[in-house]
Amino acid sequence: MSTDEVQWFENKFLHMQKDIFDDVGSMHAAYQQYGMAGIEALQQQDVHKYPKELVDAWRDIDSGDPKRVAAGNAALLEREQTKVLPDSYRDVENYHGPVGETFAEVLSAMTKSPIPGGKSFNGYYGGEWSTWWDDRYVTDTDDRMDWIRKDMLPKYQKLLTNPVEAKTLIDTPLLDRADQYEILP
Repeated sequence: MSTDEVQWFENKFLHMQKDIFDDVGSMHAAYQQYGMAGIEALQQQDVHKYPKELVDAWRDIDSGDPKRVAAGNAALLEREQTKVLPDSYRDVENYHGPVGETFAEVLSAMTKSPIPGGKSFNGYYGGEWSTWWDDRYVTDTDDRMDWIRKDMLPKYQKLLTNPVEAKTLIDTPLLDRADQYEILP
C-alpha cells in the first residue's frame, strides 16, 4: 500500500471512533452527571437522535439488575455495530478495489478479541488464517456480529460476574492493553 492509502485507512478508523462518540458520547456524559434524568432530557431535546430503544437501553443499565444491565449494554453494542459502523466498514472493504479487499482480509486475520479467553475473529471461524479461503471478514456486519454475539459478548458478560477480574482489566491503562495486541514492533 502507498503512504496515502495507509493514511486513508488510519483516518477512516479514527473517523469511526468519532462516529461512535458522536452517537452516544453525550448520553454517557448526561448519565454520568445527571443519571436517567439527563438521558431523558436529551431525548426530550431530540427524539430522533435519542429514540425510545436507546433510552430503554440506558434504563436497563440504570436498573442495577445484572440481567437488565447486560441487556442494556448488549443493546448499545448492537447499535454501534449495526447502525453506526457498517457504512464505514463497507468503505474500508471497497476502498480502491483490491486494496480495500486485501486490507479487509488482513484485518480479519489479525483481529483479536479484547476479552480474556475470547477467540480471535478467524479463530472463531475455525482457524487463524481462515479468511483467506472462506470470505468471512470482520468488516462484514453479519460476520462481525456473529462473532461478537456468540463469542465475545458471552465471555464479556461472564467476565463481569467476577468483579475483581473485571475491575483489574478495566483499570489497566489503555497503552498497556494495546501492547498485548501489538503485532509489529
